[in-house]
Amino acid sequence: MRLVDKRNNHLPFVLKNKNTAKIALAMLYLGEGSKNPKRGSLMFGNSDPLVMSLFLDLLKYCYEIDESKFRCTLQCRADQNIEELEDFWSRVTRIPLSQLKPVLIQEP
Repeated sequence: MRLVDKRNNHLPFVLKNKNTAKIALAMLYLGEGSKNPKRGSLMFGNSDPLVMSLFLDLLKYCYEIDESKFRCTLQCRADQNIEELEDFWSRVTRIPLSQLKPVLIQEP
């Protein structure tokens, strides 16, 4: 095991404390989140599945969330397989395909 791993392998256990988890959640949100006050919605975007999973797990751990209100919009390039991306991100986020919004395709 690398020295950096040894020095930090206790950190996941620190997130078991809800106040610490809320701080981590706030840091993620400050870096990658936004809100739409008109719609009363909160948004979080990231292309790293681990970061996205961490954000959602912390959100659910720290707050009572109605997951049926979750929506997800994927952004991809025109040359990517949209169905594969939808399946992948639905599994990562545990948001059903029925709650995915239409894909935004970035033109080159």
